[in-house]
Amino acid sequence: IEGLSNAIQRAKPIVPSKFVPYSEIPFSEPKKGLMSGWSGMDQHLRLTFPELVTVTGTPGAGKSQWTLAWLCNLARLHNVKSAIIQLEDDPSRNRHDLMQYAATWQHEHQQTPEDWVDERFVTKVPPEPHGDEEVVTLEWLREAVEDAALRHDCKVVLIDPWNEIEHAFDRGFSETQYTNDALRKIKSLARKFQIAIVIVTHPSKGIVGKGIEDITLYDVSGSQAWNNKSDHGIIVHRDEGDTESKIKVAKCKSYKTMGFPGIVTMQFNPPTASFSFIRSGV
Repeated sequence: IEGLSNAIQRAKPIVPSKFVPYSEIPFSEPKKGLMSGWSGMDQHLRLTFPELVTVTGTPGAGKSQWTLAWLCNLARLHNVKSAIIQLEDDPSRNRHDLMQYAATWQHEHQQTPEDWVDERFVTKVPPEPHGDEEVVTLEWLREAVEDAALRHDCKVVLIDPWNEIEHAFDRGFSETQYTNDALRKIKSLARKFQIAIVIVTHPSKGIVGKGIEDITLYDVSGSQAWNNKSDHGIIVHRDEGDTESKIKVAKCKSYKTMGFPGIVTMQFNPPTASFSFIRSGV
């Protein structure tokens, strides 16, 4: 399988299995990650491989919409193929937005919107449960990520939203312990396949009423593990009745390659299913 061969041959950083002097470690200048597609955002958000990206935000702020627009930018600018594991919304909604985005840039890629989308995106939804059976488990998710990386040669896997996964807190784990262990396993998949895994997750109820400056990854529903495990942490916020969205990059693990934290103001454009950069700051 071509996808399997390509995935296995992806270059991985050298990690010695025994103690060696540093002179035996080949030196290479760290390369900056992939540009986001928004000039004012690039100083804060450059995607690297492997990494775990967490996207959260206030209810109705458009975190899923913004994340999809970002993946479209990555596909257009860098030919990055993404897998979307859709756990909540009807996948036809994403299909509509992807087609609108592709049609907007058709003059650039010289393909029909259908062909452009099909070459760069695949999607999967969980099967219907039978009785009380839980189907969206960590094991199901692991198999889906492996399938995306190995069989479809995807460099990005989007999980939207995390909160739909069956979280078994009653197996002797506290919620904090469970989340920490689950994210550790997710990150191990990203390292194994040298991919980026992007997780959209709902915030805790305590986020309501907070301004963008006060919201952090500690406000994600579940645990402080989101702040500790994420390589990039992104918060999407929009005040009620406002047409502008605030995008806060709350965490960047490596400033040299991934950008540095900051806030930008953007606006969603429904006809093109994309966001436009308005200004830096709020």
